[in-house]
Amino acid sequence: NGPEVYVTTSGGDIEMGAVSGGTITVKTSGGDIEMGHAQGDQTTVKTSGGDIEIGNMDGDLEAATSGGDISVRLTKSWNVDLSTTGGTIDIMAPRSVGANLDFDAGEVILNGSMDFTGTRDEDRVDGKLNGGGPTIRARSNHGEINLHIQ
Repeated sequence: NGPEVYVTTSGGDIEMGAVSGGTITVKTSGGDIEMGHAQGDQTTVKTSGGDIEIGNMDGDLEAATSGGDISVRLTKSWNVDLSTTGGTIDIMAPRSVGANLDFDAGEVILNGSMDFTGTRDEDRVDGKLNGGGPTIRARSNHGEINLHIQ
């Protein structure tokens, strides 16, 4: 647990290197959000019209954009909720991550060798990765979701 971090702008991009805190909130009405490393108990990242990119995520994450892409690299298993109306969601995770997957998009692609059990369709994935764990939920109404196991 650490201090609360709150960063907001009404119309520009937000770029951050490494940020840590108990609760991290980053919001912009019309720009991109880029974070090199985020470490917190709960991180919330929202933009109305831009992309979201998180280089390394340590902690639970909620990220949403109305019209952009989301890219996040997980360091291990965390509760993650990602949503975009029309963009692509890219999730990178280590081979050892255990998670419950709940993906729904125009197209869902699982990349890399993985131990997955559950339902896997072109537009939906619901199941367990490496026996399960925290939930990774991702929604893209008209885009795609890519899970990259590295």
